[in-house]
Amino acid sequence: TGSVRGFPIGSRPAFSILHGPRGFSRFRNIANFDDMADWDDARLEAYIRNGMAGVVPRPEITGNDLRALKYWVRRLSLKGNRSPIDPGPEDSDDQAPVISQVSTNRVNPTALRVNWRTQKPTLGIVHHGVDAAPERFMDRGIVYTRYPRWSAMESDYSLDHSVVLQNLPPNKPTHFAIRAKDRAGNQTVTADTLVNPDGTSCTGQDGDLNCDGLTNVVDLQICVNVATNVDRDPDHRRRAERWRQESGRTTLSEACDELARRIVRS
Repeated sequence: TGSVRGFPIGSRPAFSILHGPRGFSRFRNIANFDDMADWDDARLEAYIRNGMAGVVPRPEITGNDLRALKYWVRRLSLKGNRSPIDPGPEDSDDQAPVISQVSTNRVNPTALRVNWRTQKPTLGIVHHGVDAAPERFMDRGIVYTRYPRWSAMESDYSLDHSVVLQNLPPNKPTHFAIRAKDRAGNQTVTADTLVNPDGTSCTGQDGDLNCDGLTNVVDLQICVNVATNVDRDPDHRRRAERWRQESGRTTLSEACDELARRIVRS
């Protein structure tokens, strides 16, 4: 329907909202599906990514998301009812982006800059709020979070990223998670990160689960206690989950084993 799953809609309405579910808009005299079905790929793709007759560009619609939307438009047209529509080849890239080198700095008491890097070109957005959002659920391979707000979306795909969170409540902590999407449509979402009002943060990166700047047996004990539900501290659990993602392990127990190996090697 012209919305990328996992990305907020807000001022970015779905294609079906602008054009109607059958391709005939009630807003104004804009192209309908029958018109668009005769356009070549380049013209239709440019029309979609430039806002689909709306005022907000849609750089997030690429790869398999764009392929599906083009097929939907053409399939529902008169042309699509008369003859088969070839959707074209799927993008073969099925590797999720990897987010690394996350850092933050306070711009002012109500603004926070979030920086990160990905191993391949991606488009990013930052979900955030004053409370942690551990409630996550997955639908058709996409992880969803329950943060109440989100940043402006980046305008293009790149390796190095920087987004400013605006209008934050002063003297309050900020919790956030980064969502990255590559051109094929694969997505990654980081674990919750906490930034205190003074700008300090602790995410569990490198296995530092107690935020003392070191990675040692104290962190290993926290990891084991969280994995076995002995430790129910939400901050410890959030950092342990961050370490699990960073270590590339499936379970917390496996992440604790990897942390033990790292401590021994050091």
